[in-house]
Amino acid sequence: MAKQSNRNWTADEDRILRREIANHRPIASIARLLGKTETAVYLYAYRHRIALKPTIKNPVMRKLIEIKFGSVEYFSPTRDFFQKVNISQKRWAELVFGYAPATTEEISRVAKTLNYSLDEAFKLLDCRPQSLFPD
Repeated sequence: MAKQSNRNWTADEDRILRREIANHRPIASIARLLGKTETAVYLYAYRHRIALKPTIKNPVMRKLIEIKFGSVEYFSPTRDFFQKVNISQKRWAELVFGYAPATTEEISRVAKTLNYSLDEAFKLLDCRPQSLFPD
């Protein structure tokens, strides 16, 4: 396919993108297949919340932010926040988008920094995977 310019995505292209991501195809290959740039594929996936990597089922850090702010889009972490919680921006993105599980220490530092109430902490405990609870 030749490169298309400024054309909306079709339902068929969306289906192909999702299928190819599920089959772990590289973004460059998917872009060529769809006749789009890699940037166009990344942006479409980002805007439509399509995970480009395997994700965990229930990302605790995302839930932590949703309990406090309603949606992750309403929370804009600052450099000061990243320093206080001792988590890099890259690691934060992995945790919030569910590409990696959060450690108990990371959850604790973020909850403390965001001044979680006891009620909010219990809501968070209800969503934690069982594997995080000590035996």
